[in-house]
Amino acid sequence: LEPPPCYHANLPRQSWLPLVTGEVVEHFLPFAPPMARASSMWMQCRGEPLRWQVPVGVLFDLLTSGDDQPGNGDMLPWQLTVRFQARPTDQLRGSVDDAKALVRSALKESAFLRCGSAQPVMDLSPLDDARIFEALCSASPIEAGSPAPAPS
Repeated sequence: LEPPPCYHANLPRQSWLPLVTGEVVEHFLPFAPPMARASSMWMQCRGEPLRWQVPVGVLFDLLTSGDDQPGNGDMLPWQLTVRFQARPTDQLRGSVDDAKALVRSALKESAFLRCGSAQPVMDLSPLDDARIFEALCSASPIEAGSPAPAPS
């Protein structure tokens, strides 16, 4: 088997892996074992499965902080391994929809702490929800009054 070419991406630190891995799946799926599915993809770093519930920046900090190097910047590019088999289901669960639910739950908690109620998040339109998820996936700020992307 010929190894696949490397894939390079600039991931936003505040995003979650399931929200930014669509292109990764498309790139590596042709090199995956027969019968592999996109939903079976998972990633690891130095043999450690990457948990989708933890933001990308926190994962990077946790997995590179014990190194004997002067700073995390020396660990760039962050080398991850993409897998399509032997998913450690006891450690890794979830999907993109689960990640979106996690984001919405975190927003409601933040709104409650700041406003005393989760109602501001509960009142968001589906287009506003789509704008928030798009901003998390692309690391672009949300500007008031800007048109919302179509929900995917």
